Amino acid sequence: MLRVVTQDGLVAVRLTRHGRHVASTVPLLAEAYPTGNTVAWDLVHIWRVADGSIVAYRACRDDPGLLGQVGGRPRWALPLLVGGPGSLRPRSCLRRGPTGHRRSVQPLAEHQAGHSPAGLVLAAVAATLFAVGAVLQHEAAALSTTASGLSLRRLMKRRRWMLGQAATMLGTGTQVVALALAPVAVVQPVLAVTLVVGLGLRAIRTRQAPLRIEAAGAALTTAGLVVFLVAARPAAAAQHPPPSMLQMLLAVGISLGLVGGATLFGHGRHGALACGSAAGIAAGIGAVLISVGIRSLREGGWAHALAGVAVWGAVVVAVVAIVGGQQAYARGSLAWSLPALILLDPLSAVPAARLLLGERLEPGHAVVWLPAAAIAAVGVVLLARSGVSTDEPETTGARDTE
Repeated sequence: MLRVVTQDGLVAVRLTRHGRHVASTVPLLAEAYPTGNTVAWDLVHIWRVADGSIVAYRACRDDPGLLGQVGGRPRWALPLLVGGPGSLRPRSCLRRGPTGHRRSVQPLAEHQAGHSPAGLVLAAVAATLFAVGAVLQHEAAALSTTASGLSLRRLMKRRRWMLGQAATMLGTGTQVVALALAPVAVVQPVLAVTLVVGLGLRAIRTRQAPLRIEAAGAALTTAGLVVFLVAARPAAAAQHPPPSMLQMLLAVGISLGLVGGATLFGHGRHGALACGSAAGIAAGIGAVLISVGIRSLREGGWAHALAGVAVWGAVVVAVVAIVGGQQAYARGSLAWSLPALILLDPLSAVPAARLLLGERLEPGHAVVWLPAAAIAAVGVVLLARSGVSTDEPETTGARDTE
């Protein structure tokens, strides 16, 4: 205890708590890996006393100072200035009224937890890389097709195919980093921009303007996603217990069961639709398990993460999603499988993230973000189906010069 001041019915106490950072069980330090550092945490408590009873209480603590000692950072953007005119350090304060009801004056702490503009940007970069990979691989496949069908030997020798594979792998890594910085409900919907970017790349490389229906699909997808992200404000929970092993095993089992059941359908539109839907759901669940694994890595390091179910479950589900997607492409037209795969990825990721990670959407704005999500879904369907129907075996601007 550093100082006690009393004046006009107010009692103020300034104190400092000392300790060593060996765990991150406090919500404020949920994203900080235990450092072992010796830390000091400054606090101020103020009581208002009337007629011999405490009628009001307020506490302010130096959260940024504590975070700075463990390599963390504040998770809110609005500074709360406490102190004299020269005080520029944001503080976190808590008030308690006469009834004992607690009222926090740091509302942005929960809203900003796990949310970063960098995560949104990286998700868009991942979508761009996926689009580049898809366009290059499609061109390589078209150039490697003979009268007897696709020649895998010729395909794997194509520089475009190798560059497309590299872009896809880099996009996957970027997606993982985005999931470490932003909620699943932000990253997975943004990946639908892959179709919009792919449309632009195809138009440039073939030197053909997009069809009106394609332009409409791109506009609906982009506008719907922007309104959804602004209105829904997806955010990670400030304090949410990690999912149990049973929950994660159940998520893996659902993915395996759906893809396995979808493969029982024969060839044709029903088989393509079933496999595409199962692959999309598995991809969404896989993204959530990746996010769980990242949190496990932050809390306990590589040994803790690799000893858990989330990382290995994410690997299994990712492989299952790839297998499901390939089965969908082989069973029928992409006009049936591709829209289902792209749509059901975020549609399954958002509720899975709510159950396993505590992520939430702004419920008061559902009247805005629900129609926006539906508009984006319509745009995705238009892009996927029109893009498939207008693709030709050979592209005008892609010559066999490799």
